[in-house]
Amino acid sequence: MKTKDLTLISLFIALMVAGAYLRIPFVFIEVTFQAFFAVLAGLLLGPKKSLIALLLYMLLGLFGLPVFAKGGGFAYVLIPSFGFILAFIPGGMLTGFLYKTKKMNKYLSSVLGIIVIYLVGTPYMYLIMTLHLHSDKGFMVLLFSFIPYFIKDIVLSLFGAYLLKYLRF
Repeated sequence: MKTKDLTLISLFIALMVAGAYLRIPFVFIEVTFQAFFAVLAGLLLGPKKSLIALLLYMLLGLFGLPVFAKGGGFAYVLIPSFGFILAFIPGGMLTGFLYKTKKMNKYLSSVLGIIVIYLVGTPYMYLIMTLHLHSDKGFMVLLFSFIPYFIKDIVLSLFGAYLLKYLRF
């Protein structure tokens, strides 16, 4: 692997960490940037390098570095939002695969990457909330919190695809 590749992988790990802590409050939701950076990693790095970057990000957090929004450590797998951290890996990879390998439209590739993130992250969140936390409100919480975050991440992914023409490595 070239020095440029290692630098870009490291850059996206750092962006994922920043995306976990950078929050912009709005009326109903907080805007965070992890899904945005995961999809952007796929667009810019392709499937293999985005896999490496996003997997290393997750492993750094699981091994105890405070790179996740609420810290780090192996016990983080029991936090409902961990499913989204897991989901960044296939979401970023799929985005990169569709855009770089299959030459699919960058906007569609980004949206499909976000959909994969939510298809993995949402059921994980529901399972942790109901089975581990014994919450009987798991479905309602997901239903009402899912929609604004999903829309926010779709919009940010489209913005990331738009920015792609200005981000050449």
